Amino acid sequence: MSFANLDRSAINRWAETSVSCERYLPAMMAGTMIETEHDATPVDWLRPGDLVRTKDHGLQPLASIGPAPLRDKRHRYIRIGTNALAAGEPATELVTSLDQEICLNHPMLELLVDQPEALASAAQLNHWPEIALEVIEDMQFYTLALEQVELISANGVWVTCAAQQDLAPENLKLRSGQQAPRPCLTDAEILMLEPTPTVIAGMPAEQFDLKTAASGSP
Repeated sequence: MSFANLDRSAINRWAETSVSCERYLPAMMAGTMIETEHDATPVDWLRPGDLVRTKDHGLQPLASIGPAPLRDKRHRYIRIGTNALAAGEPATELVTSLDQEICLNHPMLELLVDQPEALASAAQLNHWPEIALEVIEDMQFYTLALEQVELISANGVWVTCAAQQDLAPENLKLRSGQQAPRPCLTDAEILMLEPTPTVIAGMPAEQFDLKTAASGSP
């Protein structure tokens, strides 16, 4: 995707919610299903000590959980529709804070960050189909913290949790992107990604030749 091919309204939606890799704590709406040792459990049912499934380090104990500090005074959140990222991702719609980091798997990431996976904030994906900014005033959002920043499964999507140290009073607003378990994508890099990369020019994503993509050749 080039800037020339990107719809102007998409650019406006992206700019309206753009955030940097230095972000506020992640948060998910009550009812979001988190993978644990006992299968998927609503986030608001979790308690410290519960074992949460992580992408990189298996089951890890939940250090703390609590209502998320309000980041956006206009009560704006991001709703990610079913299958908006890829088939089954999310399995059911996911509603998060603007700063909730989402783990993306995309064939172009090897070119952009030299890794197959990277992180984008939910707000950065606001220009993608089936992903929308919404005002939600009467729903509780929760921040989960493990010992360190990990990727956890929320409604079938790998997202970040907070690190316990980030919940110290002096850290409630921002956390350092240096702790992120994957590279954080810049706004410019996000705009280069096509949403839902299951098929590119009729070719399955797993067979897509990145060198071909870079050269622009068919």
